[in-house]
Amino acid sequence: MSVDPLRSPKGNGTAHARTSSVTREDLQKTHEAHNLKLYDLQAEHERQMHQMQQELEALRRANEEYAQDLSRKTMEIQYLEQDQEESQDQITRLKEDVERLTQQQLEAQTKGN
Repeated sequence: MSVDPLRSPKGNGTAHARTSSVTREDLQKTHEAHNLKLYDLQAEHERQMHQMQQELEALRRANEEYAQDLSRKTMEIQYLEQDQEESQDQITRLKEDVERLTQQQLEAQTKGN
């Protein structure tokens, strides 16, 4: 078990100051190094957040494009289905016309003989 030089091994969590050989200059350098490290970490965090926000915006744009494409394709399918239904109706009418005309032709031939 390592012992923190500023704490008593059986302390209740409070620091008990001991005589230290750390100079004010060393403490100042450590403090500055700590602050520089914090600034570096903050800058890295902000850079990563900015990058993630850009990626998120790109994904949102792509999602919007996909949604618009899906909407266009859905409308196209509806149009094609409607067109197919109208074509099927026309085919049915034409078959009925052919059948009726064939029947009329047969009746005319029968009367003509």
